[in-house]
Amino acid sequence: NPPSWLRTVVIALLIGFGAVLILFPAWLPDKPTLPAEDNAVELLQSALLGFSAALFFATAPHAGPFRAIYRSLGFLSVAGLIAEIGRAIDNLIDPLRHE
Repeated sequence: NPPSWLRTVVIALLIGFGAVLILFPAWLPDKPTLPAEDNAVELLQSALLGFSAALFFATAPHAGPFRAIYRSLGFLSVAGLIAEIGRAIDNLIDPLRHE
């Protein structure tokens, strides 16, 4: 009993929209005009990566034979989240190092 074509299209659109949301901060300018802009980008990326990791881990039990792939993607998302948090902390500490 295959899923309906509408469900398949909706799932594909949601996956595409999620990918655009995760990559959106990368399209922002490299040199922010305000110091808060850089931290806002890091916060947005961290939130999206955290949500992605939670989604991968929540859907892994229902993935059947693809469970290991979902868990791997979840762990990669957590690794990205840790890197984003580390980068945000470095951005906050960096001005203090030069004083």
